[in-house]
Amino acid sequence: MVIFRDDVQRARVCSVLLGKTDLRGLWTKLGPTEQARALLVQGAGTLTTEKRTLFLLSWEIWRERTDLSFHDLRSLSKKRLYLVGSLLAAMARGPDQVDAWLRDR
Repeated sequence: MVIFRDDVQRARVCSVLLGKTDLRGLWTKLGPTEQARALLVQGAGTLTTEKRTLFLLSWEIWRERTDLSFHDLRSLSKKRLYLVGSLLAAMARGPDQVDAWLRDR
């Protein structure tokens, strides 16, 4: 099953997730910035728990293994947890639904 159409769509999803925080500049249409890569190497320990969760989730979507666990989602506010949950539902239905999710953001 194809979840994302291509890396452009995948990068847009990451940008939306981070766009809800002051981390929005860490992802471009082409993918993570060098600043994002450096922050990942450092373990993103300087971020608040919620920002770190969204940051690591973006890397997981980008196909990079992190130490993010399902348990970490508890750190998200209700609004951000809904954002992630609606993304997961869209991902389960494929790229066209991910496009719809992106349009709604």
